Amino acid sequence: MANTNDSFIDEVAEALRRDRINLWFRRWGWLLGLVILLIVGAAAFNQWQTSRRESADEARGDALLSALETQSAEDRLSALSALPRAGDDGVIAALLLAGEQSQNGDAPAAAETLNAVASDPDGRY
Repeated sequence: MANTNDSFIDEVAEALRRDRINLWFRRWGWLLGLVILLIVGAAAFNQWQTSRRESADEARGDALLSALETQSAEDRLSALSALPRAGDDGVIAALLLAGEQSQNGDAPAAAETLNAVASDPDGRY
């Protein structure tokens, strides 16, 4: 007899627990769903931004490599001169340009390029 009463009490307790959980999800489930949606959305946005930044970095690197891989010195000079001069990539391009100018015997132009990089107060050529 005690066993049937215990199992009945366990059943009722389980039903009450299930009802409380259902009530909690009806009341707060939308908020839980919204939080999960915000977390997933933020992670997706972060991944998209990272992918965009990496694509831009790869494009700048490819442009720099293609400028360096040209055969003639004049083409290398014009390709390095055409690269954008913003940020760290611009400093690297300017240093490579100064090196090419120096190798081609144009020391004054190389010095001018290096002075332009050195005199930039913000560190952004």
